[in-house]
Amino acid sequence: MKFEKTSIEGLLVLYPDVYEDERGFFLETYETERYKEIGIEDGFVQDNHSHSVKNVIRGMHFTKKDLNLKF
Repeated sequence: MKFEKTSIEGLLVLYPDVYEDERGFFLETYETERYKEIGIEDGFVQDNHSHSVKNVIRGMHFTKKDLNLKF
């Protein structure tokens, strides 16, 4: 992710890394450690965005007893 300062104090423009292929795309819109590097600490952990084109089956993700499982 790239952060760009603006002429307005405290305002940044964020450019996420987008991973795209014929199946669709995935991007991470928020990740705690990257934001901490630029001085933003707010308790939010992570946010992702993905889109799959027609006929693509995505993996199943779920959390059980403090485990983040991905298949």
